[in-house]
Amino acid sequence: RVYRLLGCELTYHGDLPAQGDTLHFDIHLDGHAAQGEVRLMFFHYDCHNGGRPQLSVRGGQAGFFTDAELAASAGCLWSPETQAIVPQPRLDPPAQQPAHQRLDRAQLEAFAAGDLVQAFGPAYALARTHTRSPGIHAGRMLLLDRVTELALNGGPWQRGYLRAELDIHPQQWFFDGHFKNDPCMPGTLMFEACLQAMAVYLAACGYTLRRDGWRFQPVPEQPYALQCRGQVTPRSRLLVTEVYIEERSAGPRPTIYADLLCTVDGLKAFHARRVGLELVPDWPLAARRDGAPGPDAGQFDAHAILASACGRPSEAFGVMYARFDGGERAPRLPSPPYLFVSRIAAVHGPIGQMRAGARVVAEYDVPVDAWYLAAHGARTMPFAVLLEAALQPCGW
Repeated sequence: RVYRLLGCELTYHGDLPAQGDTLHFDIHLDGHAAQGEVRLMFFHYDCHNGGRPQLSVRGGQAGFFTDAELAASAGCLWSPETQAIVPQPRLDPPAQQPAHQRLDRAQLEAFAAGDLVQAFGPAYALARTHTRSPGIHAGRMLLLDRVTELALNGGPWQRGYLRAELDIHPQQWFFDGHFKNDPCMPGTLMFEACLQAMAVYLAACGYTLRRDGWRFQPVPEQPYALQCRGQVTPRSRLLVTEVYIEERSAGPRPTIYADLLCTVDGLKAFHARRVGLELVPDWPLAARRDGAPGPDAGQFDAHAILASACGRPSEAFGVMYARFDGGERAPRLPSPPYLFVSRIAAVHGPIGQMRAGARVVAEYDVPVDAWYLAAHGARTMPFAVLLEAALQPCGW
């Protein structure tokens, strides 16, 4: 007999974990039952990220099954035609329309890399100004090979629909360790494929175009009912992921709610009811000083200058800019390689006030390997860069 998950209620708490976090899992088996020769178990668990909740699972159900019992599964008894949905939904119009309703693997990889023009067409050219476009995982963690249907207002509910496919073969990387002598695709990866498909839909709506540096994440503090009634094994051939849009919001944090369905070679293997995915503010600047106070007049160092280009605004200017850490936009300095300020050496005058006679002293360390020296073919700075270096402290 082999272990398989049957379902649970899943709730996310707060932002997703980041590099350097430590996750603690507290797992409880609540009971056992026998149904014929099938042993069932019931469980719940909590995951904490440091001192805060990260993930909760309630009503977990799993069991140990034979190959014959798994093969006899009737699948998820769910259909979009019989699902009761919100009668008066919020359905904000898309900000853009993709040039095509099908995406191949190359276009999905382009989306993962931030190239929305290659993915969706020339109407998405504003994304070329981004420092880091909201995207999905690339490489082997990209769990979609193609999108066969993308209808922003279509589908059975006429509110939006996406259908994607992943080819399954015995050499898929996730079979190697899950489980020993019992290879199957983790259900968590099936859910991940669904979330990626939802992100493709949100981006196709054009909602990422004016949100440089933002990222996708499941809507927190809402329970999601997951049901598993099938499996992906090395003998499987095709995993189909479908997204049925129930509601769509353009902002201030663009969000969609959808039912998710995974079908394995025709069997409805996974269903999740009304899952939410949202775009949340984030910043390309990865190296942050955790717990560092906001800068004051003597703390506008290289990190704060870089933050004023592509980091959290409060890290650039302190608490007076904390409101821009959310969805409200603030002007920025250019990001590297066009950032020509190294630090603010002195500020003469009160911070946060416009006053005649105030003065700032900025410094710029010219790198010995500066790109513009190599491109210029000389050892002197181009006049255009000198002018920009003088202009950027004014913007700061």
